[in-house]
Amino acid sequence: LTKVMSLFIQTPSPNEARRRVSIDEGIAELWEKSLAAKDSHDLTIETADGPVTAHAHMLKAASSVVTAMLESPMKEGKT
Repeated sequence: LTKVMSLFIQTPSPNEARRRVSIDEGIAELWEKSLAAKDSHDLTIETADGPVTAHAHMLKAASSVVTAMLESPMKEGKT
């Protein structure tokens, strides 16, 4: 999933550096649990290495392109 997400995450231009912030360890643990909760994944992406499941809302939050794809009437929009 990390490889797939890296393809969709909008990276800042060289002129816009992303600011790093500290978060509570509990938040990081909650994030990891959410990502690992495969029973709640509602999206399957067919890749060359086989299917990858994910939370559609996470991918949509990371990318306007993915949002457009998943909300379209085309086959990509059918989760």
